[in-house]
Amino acid sequence: MTKQNNSMGYQLPYKTLDIMDIRDIRIYTLICIYEIMVIPSIVFGYVGFDCMFINLTIQVIAQFAILSYKVKAALNNSENYHDGMKKLILRHYRLIRLTEGLEDNFNFLIMQQLISTTTLLSFSEKQNGHGSSFQEDSDFKIFEVSLMKKLSQSLDTR
Repeated sequence: MTKQNNSMGYQLPYKTLDIMDIRDIRIYTLICIYEIMVIPSIVFGYVGFDCMFINLTIQVIAQFAILSYKVKAALNNSENYHDGMKKLILRHYRLIRLTEGLEDNFNFLIMQQLISTTTLLSFSEKQNGHGSSFQEDSDFKIFEVSLMKKLSQSLDTR
């Protein structure tokens, strides 16, 4: 049992805007090359910050784990106890300063990403027509006002 090839065109139920004629192989190839270059750059630009932050956080966590192991080893070793503990305390202090620096540098950027993602999701939901009643419209306005209030409060504390 085989199906026959249907070569009839399909009529879309809505109008579309033809920006360019992509029947030309040269233009089609250039558009594909452009998309191959643009889409990963947008994705990596948006995700790259998160990956860098996660990588630095994992690095700090690993350094704390190594420090914890060295403290246990220093406590079990009775010779040069004071010198070893002094070095470990200095290293612990440096790690705490590093985590404070990470927190100070990345807090605002993470908050900005969370707020922008939440706002974009709420706008896209509103755009799709899911919020069409008066109650949902007022809830959306309350959400927008509270979001702007939180944003202004966080910028005031900076």
